[in-house]
Amino acid sequence: MALGVIGMAAGEMIIMRTDSPELVGLVGRWIHVVFGVVTASMMGFTHFYLGMGRRWLLYLALSLHGCALVANFTTGENLHLSSVSTLEKISFLGEQVSVLSEWKFNSWAALGQTVALVQLIYMLDATVRLWRSGAAEFRKRGVVVGGILCFFLVFAAAQAAVVTTGAVKMPFIMSLPFHVMLLAMGYELSRDVIRATRLASELNENQQRRTLAVDATSLGIWIRNLATEEVWASPQWRSLFGFGPEVRLTMDVILSRVHPEDREQMRATLEEAVSGRSSYVTKYRVIANDGDERWLTSRGQVECGTDVKPALIRGISMDVMERRRIEEELEEQRRELAHLPRATMLSALSGSLAHELNQPLGILLSNAQAAEALLEMDPPDLAEVRGILADIVKADHRRER
Repeated sequence: MALGVIGMAAGEMIIMRTDSPELVGLVGRWIHVVFGVVTASMMGFTHFYLGMGRRWLLYLALSLHGCALVANFTTGENLHLSSVSTLEKISFLGEQVSVLSEWKFNSWAALGQTVALVQLIYMLDATVRLWRSGAAEFRKRGVVVGGILCFFLVFAAAQAAVVTTGAVKMPFIMSLPFHVMLLAMGYELSRDVIRATRLASELNENQQRRTLAVDATSLGIWIRNLATEEVWASPQWRSLFGFGPEVRLTMDVILSRVHPEDREQMRATLEEAVSGRSSYVTKYRVIANDGDERWLTSRGQVECGTDVKPALIRGISMDVMERRRIEEELEEQRRELAHLPRATMLSALSGSLAHELNQPLGILLSNAQAAEALLEMDPPDLAEVRGILADIVKADHRRER
């Protein structure tokens, strides 16, 4: 559009400086071509930047403008002038410039006015729809861009009409309003560039924070493309599986590192998640290049494409070997704690049994020693010895019970 505006301004300068009516008609014809480039660019900007214009209106305006360009080359000097006879000089902004003196109006100019009207309707419609979208940022953009484009498009069409109809004697200055449109578009695009730079800086900062968080937790991030079966993985994830950065990852390559006893279970878990379009959590063992075996846990979420079919899986993996070692130690401590009451009870029971056994044996020993002393007496006291033996027999019977 900028190149087109420059072309329009150059053509207008040639018309203001020439004394040749033929040159005015020729330059005016090519100004219409450049004007078509400018208006097509303006509508394209409205379509792609505002994103609210109706396509059929856009196609209608472009088609009508194509017809106007055909009439511009076939119906006279140009679309607005059928012929130019003479020019005259007038003072304009302190300069002597050439303007139309005698000419014939081209009736096909009505087609150009129709084109301008359709273009105006297209941009007004896009501006109104953008305003109704509700977002404050979009409303501001609609006012600044759409409003300015519509206003100066009307201004340019009106200026061309009053000059070619002879209502006002002045040179063609249609490039001036389009300069203002170009400034408005450049202003909005510059704001977008500044906004994009700021967002890129914030995104980079957030990315660095996430990277630090992932590194601190030793998480590995991966994305599996279900169409190609290729897997993108972060350096942390590759480190967990023992893959170098040059290895092209597919599911078959990844499953080859999974422990044979866990491989089928993992495959079934992934297939179930894809068929159910759901998330999953699984724990499995992997065997690295050096033969080291480690436990990992993975969590994934299936995402669908625009056709509502599973398209990819995003997930994370984490080394839980240390956690598993801690869990095994805790389990061992639980078993020891469960065994401790039984050991204490057996110790108390054995002490009680020893006491019960030692008491009758002590009595037997005392009685035997007393009987031995009585037998050594002269004469021996056989009656006491018989009594002691009777006590020994009673103690033995009590021990058996």
